[in-house]
Amino acid sequence: MSRKLLFILNPQSGRRESRVRLFDLVDLFSRHHCIVTVCPTRMRSDATRFVQKHAREFDFVLCCGGDGTLNETVTGLMSLTYRPPLGYIPAGTTNDMANSLRLPRSLLRAAETVLQGQIRSHDIGTFHDGYFVYAAAFGAFTEVSYVTPQPAKIALGPLAYLLEGIRRLPDIRPYRMTVEHDAQTITGDFLFGAVTNTHSIAGIRNPMPGEVHLDDGRFEVLLVRNPTTPKQLRRILTDLSRRKFDNENILFFQTDRVLFESETAVPWTIDGEDGGTHQRTEIMNLPRSIRFMTGER
Repeated sequence: MSRKLLFILNPQSGRRESRVRLFDLVDLFSRHHCIVTVCPTRMRSDATRFVQKHAREFDFVLCCGGDGTLNETVTGLMSLTYRPPLGYIPAGTTNDMANSLRLPRSLLRAAETVLQGQIRSHDIGTFHDGYFVYAAAFGAFTEVSYVTPQPAKIALGPLAYLLEGIRRLPDIRPYRMTVEHDAQTITGDFLFGAVTNTHSIAGIRNPMPGEVHLDDGRFEVLLVRNPTTPKQLRRILTDLSRRKFDNENILFFQTDRVLFESETAVPWTIDGEDGGTHQRTEIMNLPRSIRFMTGER
């Protein structure tokens, strides 16, 4: 029996391979008995608009691009009452969700894996008037994903983000914040904070302890206090790389809701994209909101 497939494609993502392999992808879908409608994106939020307008008419949706394209597609689905299953074909430079969904980097292999995989539910996070799929973060290194030059991303992959982060170290400043969760209040000067639901960030394994479950209704939250000496900074970096959390400057907890309030506007990134600046940010977990077609069996 044929299935109706809405295929959202970002032809500019990564090395633009998706544009070159478009015919091969459509041919693959056809061999899997799919009737395909292709919607290429041209500007920001196109994927969201395509989903809002057309997704109800399809059996499932596939998006091909980077994590930003995935975020837009999910945002569109979250506005619908009926949300068809979503498949992701990674074509960006880091593709954090591809790692979490156990998808290969090859476009055709990823597409084959999605079409033959199984459907699993996935939590989604709220962020002001939008959503995030795997990470909302502020502070050190969070601006790196959208200030790193595209040629460097293409040539170096995750290493480009690390190099750009090191280059920007002198510009990093802490934020005075109050963080509330589960009837607890934490106050301090924070160098970095992240609310995540992923196995990797910027292509690097999630440093948080224990196993991460993408459908448990809870986020992993990591906060790093501002070090007062170079020695403290070195220890923080060493402990994070070793996944050690007995450092007094590293705070970790799990929660389904967290509120951040700051004295000044704080720049955030959402799934690796610019999330704007905010003084008050409440993040909530919407459990099992999206059904992903994954490589897990």
